[in-house]
Amino acid sequence: MEKWQALNSEAMEYHRKGDIEMTEKKFMEAVKETEKFGPDDIRLSECLDNVIWIYHTRGKVEEAEGMIRQSLRIQEKAYGPENEYISWNLSLLADICQGRGKLEEARELRKRAENIETAKSLPSAGEG
Repeated sequence: MEKWQALNSEAMEYHRKGDIEMTEKKFMEAVKETEKFGPDDIRLSECLDNVIWIYHTRGKVEEAEGMIRQSLRIQEKAYGPENEYISWNLSLLADICQGRGKLEEARELRKRAENIETAKSLPSAGEG
């Protein structure tokens, strides 16, 4: 197991024990570890998403905004701009933008997330 994976596992253990402070600390250590792989590495995005999740549950949405944008950039480059994997981050970023008065950006992000979710639920060509 790579160090970043071990740190994520430790963070999840702390989360199960209810220690949110240590959960956040270990997830941030995992981010630092994955930053060594480069700014476009999907492992970095995975670790950023873990911190974003903790920040969201703790109400630290403003702190999460930059991380969400970074994670989305990595995910879009890796999977494409319409991949279902990114819809959660699009929705969360839309919520943050809405709360910060960036209403037009929030609408655009929410529409993108909804379009991805709709496309995911439709049968592929040749199915049905």
